[in-house]
Amino acid sequence: MEVFCTIISNYSLVLIVVTSLYLINWHSDRLEMVSFLIASLLNVFLMCILKLIYSEPRPYMSNPLIRLSECSVEYGNPSGHSLICAFYFFTIIWLYDQNIAIILENGRLNYRRLGLIIITILSILLVAFSRVYLGVHSLNQVVLGIIYGIFTMVLYTQFLAPYFQQLLTNLI
Repeated sequence: MEVFCTIISNYSLVLIVVTSLYLINWHSDRLEMVSFLIASLLNVFLMCILKLIYSEPRPYMSNPLIRLSECSVEYGNPSGHSLICAFYFFTIIWLYDQNIAIILENGRLNYRRLGLIIITILSILLVAFSRVYLGVHSLNQVVLGIIYGIFTMVLYTQFLAPYFQQLLTNLI
């Protein structure tokens, strides 16, 4: 189980980078994708600021019973993996289909949208579980990471995306 969680934990961010590069080439609106990548970088910056504000140690820093093969020396709250995964996966499905939250159309269940939502939520929860299982984050740290990820996704999709795209259009 530890090997599985380590793989999920370590390669979730690699998956995000690879998917981003693919989407830039695949998505018809490149300005939207570049805008999304800028927002992703700002999300990482926000995570670093939040870690400094909370200054909460990781579980293994305060509990000598938790042993890790590799240790990060930065603060643990909020979980960066959870924050970035929640922002990234929810934003990607929103970019894919802006009506994603509408799973009932004309009284019929839209299985494609429902499936995307379920896969997205399971992916985020799997990453969060792996961080807690490995002892690098506590439950409150991954939950706070998910909350901030969802908050920044809503902020980006509802307010910042049009602004970023206009700014990029003016620069080009």
